[in-house]
Amino acid sequence: SHPDLDGRIVEFQDFIHGRKGKTGSYYDDNGHGTCTCGIIAGNGGASNKIYTGVAPEANIHCFKAFDKLGKGYVSDILFSLEELINISEKYNIKVICLPFETLYYNKFIFTQFDILFKKARLHSIVCVLPSGSNKNIDGSITGIALSTNCITVSGIWLFGQLFRSISCCLHDQYVQPLFWRSRNMELQHPQRTFFRNADG
Repeated sequence: SHPDLDGRIVEFQDFIHGRKGKTGSYYDDNGHGTCTCGIIAGNGGASNKIYTGVAPEANIHCFKAFDKLGKGYVSDILFSLEELINISEKYNIKVICLPFETLYYNKFIFTQFDILFKKARLHSIVCVLPSGSNKNIDGSITGIALSTNCITVSGIWLFGQLFRSISCCLHDQYVQPLFWRSRNMELQHPQRTFFRNADG
């Protein structure tokens, strides 16, 4: 476990090696989960509070469904998602981060995820997914990131050049939209404004 996450991993379920529990049973043999948890909830303990996550006091429920090579079963992910929704009221879970992508569209798989994303939304839970690692071109968002019941995100290169963008999965246009960075963080598409945040 990373020191930035100490004491805040409330639950750990491992579908790869069958480990289950809290303190001492969790591990990350790939590194992606620790990185994602740090971005979300790192408290800065390892850096004297210089580098913290966006929610440094948040608790974490980890469901390990991917092996050390980053491969996993859809059934394990769906089970994990449903379990998190089922325990959400007890633990006040408001955001579910699914830091993986599906590289192609499969209607059956998409439908199963979309049903659970809708169930999460009805429980006031936001599901967040990456837009994918495809280029920023028409049709570049694929798989479950197309759901209108989740938020699909990506990032930018800090020097102002487009690296990735942010999408809200419009019904009529599935493309990673172009944006303009400003003090107000207004994210724009040529025809629409998607999101506006106050200064800062």
